[in-house]
Amino acid sequence: MHYHINAIKMKEVADFIEPFRSMWDERFNKLETIMKKYKPKD
Repeated sequence: MHYHINAIKMKEVADFIEPFRSMWDERFNKLETIMKKYKPKD
């Protein structure tokens, strides 16, 4: 079994995903900040 990666197509996918990656990074950072402030009820 042989696999072939098309680097040009991978670049197209990476370029498409990039704006979403930064958006999700921001959202996870906000979530992390909220979770650090969260205190469980005793």
